[in-house]
Amino acid sequence: MQHHKKTFSIFTTAKKNRFLALIFASLMVIVQPSFVYAELSPASYPMQAIRFYSIKGCLTGVGEGGAGAGTALVGNDNIEKVLRFFVGKGLSLKQAAAIAGNLEQESRINPTIENSIGAYGIAQWLGGRKNNLKAKSNYNTLETQLEFLWEELNGVEKAGLEAIKNDSGSDVGKLAVEFGEKFERYGAGEEGKRAQYANEIYTSFQSKIPDSSSSGGSSSSGSGGSQSSGSNCTGIGGSNGGGSYMDDSFIVHNQCDQPWANLSYGSNTICSAGCGPSAMSNIITAMTGKKVTPEETSKFAADNGMAHEWGSSWDVSPKLAEHWGLKAKNIANDVTAINEALRGGALVNMSGAGPSPFIAGGHFIVIRGVTNDGKWKIADSNGQAGQENSKKEWDPNAILPYARQGNVWAITK
Repeated sequence: MQHHKKTFSIFTTAKKNRFLALIFASLMVIVQPSFVYAELSPASYPMQAIRFYSIKGCLTGVGEGGAGAGTALVGNDNIEKVLRFFVGKGLSLKQAAAIAGNLEQESRINPTIENSIGAYGIAQWLGGRKNNLKAKSNYNTLETQLEFLWEELNGVEKAGLEAIKNDSGSDVGKLAVEFGEKFERYGAGEEGKRAQYANEIYTSFQSKIPDSSSSGGSSSSGSGGSQSSGSNCTGIGGSNGGGSYMDDSFIVHNQCDQPWANLSYGSNTICSAGCGPSAMSNIITAMTGKKVTPEETSKFAADNGMAHEWGSSWDVSPKLAEHWGLKAKNIANDVTAINEALRGGALVNMSGAGPSPFIAGGHFIVIRGVTNDGKWKIADSNGQAGQENSKKEWDPNAILPYARQGNVWAITK
């Protein structure tokens, strides 16, 4: 009996120890500090086939496509992308708005729309013009259609461009009508609201996109960046040595790029620990149209107590958003909530720990778009690996199980 009692006592003690260990482990999870570790390897990271913001003021891409591989658009919606595209080509904002007003009337700037008689795309092309468009690769994208439109305006359809250039001092609504008559050649009674749309567009963006701006590049949900044709605009890592524009539609900053890679952030550097503010620099650049780098966002975060030994506190998203005039809403860590936010024009900043695109110690990424088949496009600042991740389409199930509950933020204007 004594032996039995002793055995029972040992068994009970062992159970207690295991029980206490389980409680302790659970408490460690519950009370873990709400910041994200971000240990990265500071190496030389060529940004292959991805759009990036150059510190010299050039929006460019490098690598596989070579020069002229595509147009990168900037804008929080298709209207803004159209405006920035044409202003980047040297048109005034009024002239760009006149064109945008026509495209809004024709198609609501939907590159995949086709009407009952077969007119297709943002300008509702028909016949041979439609065939010429469809002969191009990626003909159903806004980027390709804007380039095609610009090609037409400098060729067989130059009358439309000449109309708005020759009368550049006119009211934007009048310019829209003149452009429509020459380029769209619509029938009687088909003028519609193109003049009204052009005026509304011009008024909405007059303070945001000044005339003579050179923003020519793109965003699936954001604006920002600038394009220059000067000698500063050179690619890095590309075989041709020249600047180019890639199809990808979002500016992705590399936290391990110079000159900010080795700047202090907390007890470490931006490269090794600054993924939080670097992710937010992508969002801020996209949403505001301003050139905001990881250096700027990291300094603000560090100066305001968000930098920790190996990462950032979870309030880095709402605090940086507020500082740059944006809004941040904490949303659920599930597909429905995130997709709803994305389709409503938001960009989503989140952290997680685990396999790529996260890292074991924790990492911030941006969910920047959702495809028609439900895959996610991300922006990952983690050097070369991050650039590769940013080119992929991700199954949400490869991301959500590793995302931190409570640290998913929808950022909007």
